[in-house]
Amino acid sequence: MPANARTPADIFAHQTAAWNAADVDAILQDFAPDAVLTNASGQTLSGIPAIRQSLMSFFGAFAQIRLTVRALVAQGDTAACEWEFSCRHRLTGNTARLPASVFITCHHGKITEWREYYDTSQFKAQLGQG
Repeated sequence: MPANARTPADIFAHQTAAWNAADVDAILQDFAPDAVLTNASGQTLSGIPAIRQSLMSFFGAFAQIRLTVRALVAQGDTAACEWEFSCRHRLTGNTARLPASVFITCHHGKITEWREYYDTSQFKAQLGQG
């Protein structure tokens, strides 16, 4: 990793702040142009345009998004983070709070792969959708 490149732990700190601020541009700053994101539903998104579209849809549907880091483990260019995730559905006002885990791989201080995991059925049930 180049001397000026951020570590995966640095990136998670920035991601937490960017998600909590609902700042899509700040979130995307950490991703490599050809990054691959696999969300908790198993959908794989490739490249910044696809990731941006998904984020815009998510932030359009949910507000008061809060991520709180519970644990972070990093080794080399790989890191895993356990978050407590909460949000409010904009249309219904229903809220959800649940644990989530994200694994990232970085290259030269940019995320090349993002894999997230949380119980999607619990998320939908808390929002009154399941």
